[in-house]
This record gives sequence, structure tokens and C-alpha cells, in this order.
Amino acid sequence: MSAAERRICPRLPVDIPVFLEMRLPAGEVVPGMLKDVSQGGMQVGLASASVGLKLSLGMSVLLLSLPPALDREGAGLAATITWQSPERLGMRFDIPLALAEEEIRELVRAL
Repeated sequence: MSAAERRICPRLPVDIPVFLEMRLPAGEVVPGMLKDVSQGGMQVGLASASVGLKLSLGMSVLLLSLPPALDREGAGLAATITWQSPERLGMRFDIPLALAEEEIRELVRAL
């Protein structure tokens, strides 16, 4: 069963560049680009400079510099890395977004 088949919430692709930062447990800040988002998580594209970093499955990260519509408190979103490839990461939010799927669709269209 693939990750897409296990997802409860469909991920919505983001068609324009939305940059963010991820703070790792040791304090490093890694730039990324939002690729898709759902109530439960997101996919992030990594810059080529991030390839040598120690990113691993199960690692907790704090997502920063997100659009205000996704991070209403402005404090960042805690997430856990659930899959990775050399250029991308999949992560699950520790607390799902308190938005309905249609609200997320509208936010993605507005980005």
C-alpha cells in the first residue's frame, strides 16, 4: 500500500512557489518549498544545499515562515517526517489543521 493510499485527507497541490523554513531538533534551519498540503500534513521540496543534512524518518521539525492562512498563530507548526527522497520530504502535522478540506482548497487557490 502506498503513502497516498494510506492518507486519510487528500493533499492539495500548490502551483506557485511558497517558501518556508524547517527548524530541526539541533537548531539548524532548512529552507524548503511547499509542494502540497492537507489537513494532516504536507510535502516539502528541498533545496540542493540541504542534501547533506541529517534528516530522518520520525524526526520532529518545526515549520516556520508559513503563509498566515496555514499558521494562524504565527508560532510555526510541529510536524514529523514520515517519508523522504533526495529532493522532498513528507510530513504529518502533530496537530491536524483545524480547517475543512474546502477551506484548504480555497487557501491554496489564494496563495
